[in-house]
Order: sequence, then C-alpha cells, then structure tokens
Amino acid sequence: MGGLRERLKDGRALLLALASLASVSAWAEDAWKYSEEADKMTSKVTKFATLISTSSLSLGSPYQGANYAHIHVRQRAGSAPEVMLTINKGQMMCRSFKPCAIKVRFDDAPPVSFSGTGSSDHDPTIAFIQGASKFIAGASKAKTILVQTEIFHNGVPIMEFKPNAPLVWGIPPKPKAK
Repeated sequence: MGGLRERLKDGRALLLALASLASVSAWAEDAWKYSEEADKMTSKVTKFATLISTSSLSLGSPYQGANYAHIHVRQRAGSAPEVMLTINKGQMMCRSFKPCAIKVRFDDAPPVSFSGTGSSDHDPTIAFIQGASKFIAGASKAKTILVQTEIFHNGVPIMEFKPNAPLVWGIPPKPKAK
C-alpha cells in the first residue's frame, strides 16, 4: 500500500500544481489514464486506470481550494481488481473497521449502492469501493459517473466524472500449462 500511497500523493501534488496553471479537466482531457508499475521486489506488474473528476469539490475550511476526486482501478498480478475513490483533501467517512455508503450512478441508470472501506493506514482521503467487478462493469459502459459519499462536516457531495470514453479494463488470464 505504501507504493500506491506515495504514488497518489505525488499525483495529488502534481494535480494541484497543474490546477493553478490551467483547468484540470483540460489537462486530463476527461480521459481514463492507464499505467503499469513493476514491484521492485517481485517484478510483478500492477496495472492502474485513473479518472479525475470534472469539477472541484466545494468543501468548507480547512479543505477549500482546488480539490478533485479520482477513481482508481488497480489490479496486481494474480489478484482481483480493486476500485478506490480518492479526494485531494477532506475526510471521507469510510473506515477500515466501519464501512460507509457510496452511491454511484452510471449514465441514466438508477443509482447503485456500494459499501466503502478505509485504507489500512487510515488515510481519510482514500476509500476502497467494495464490489469492484460490479463497478468496473458499470464504468466500462458509462459516459458519466456520479459518485456520492459522506465527507466529514461537508455532507454528501456529488463527484462527477465524464470520461471521453468508457473504462477499458481486464488482465487476460494466464495461459494454462499443458
């Protein structure tokens, strides 16, 4: 988790710097960004897809200013995919010991209820969305994704994502030995 945490923090710092220069949505081109990262210890590859929200959250003090939400899909070799919701600042009410409610709407379909859990290091800016395969199936067809979860002292804001193309995801199964 440490590598992802550092990667997310580095990405947040870059995002905030770019936001001061230009619109994040113009920079992100409203597109899923795909990447891979090899674990230095095992050489196993982890695949990522990340999408940035189209607008900044309007949170109260001390979280005001540019504050974007991100959807991250992560899959480690040999493991099931995981979906994370992150925000630049603020405190999502998802804990590792007490799940939270996350509602997601894909295009014009009715909202779908997911459960969210906090990260193992208790970072309140990260929530793991349970039911990753269900989320990925919806995101793989969606042109608009709305996400809503409680943020401490800021209600349940709606985070809007408008990718220019649906999520393309999947690690092909390894060939079976003969």
